[in-house]
Amino acid sequence: MSIKRIAMLTPMGLILTLAGCGFGLDIFLPSTVTITFVNEFTDLSIEGTVVFDNREAFIKEDLVGFGEERSFSVDGGQSLSLTPLSCGEVESLVLDRAELLVVGNVGPSTDSEILRIGEDFDCGDEIVFTFTGSILDLNVSTAAR
Repeated sequence: MSIKRIAMLTPMGLILTLAGCGFGLDIFLPSTVTITFVNEFTDLSIEGTVVFDNREAFIKEDLVGFGEERSFSVDGGQSLSLTPLSCGEVESLVLDRAELLVVGNVGPSTDSEILRIGEDFDCGDEIVFTFTGSILDLNVSTAAR
């Protein structure tokens, strides 16, 4: 190995040693989660609330009671994504309540089970809540992609 190559590699080795094994990995690894709501009803709006927390919730009531809440409203045939959230903020999340606005802003509602990072989604994923059904029955499906 030439002296020039050794002179170039030595500072890089020192930097990596001093910074630890995770040095620079945050540049290449995802650090956010995006939550998206898709309304497949063409002429009816959906309003709801999603709740997330930086701790793993064991039951829905704890997550809803102590987590951070974000409200959303999606017009018919549209989709909406929340501002990406830090993975550290979203250890668990739940669709607390979503309501289809049929007559006088009243209609059927739905919710979801708790979703957990590492089990139901991973850092870097987009979590998509898709709303379907009829004016009498609101359904939600969840996918991580």
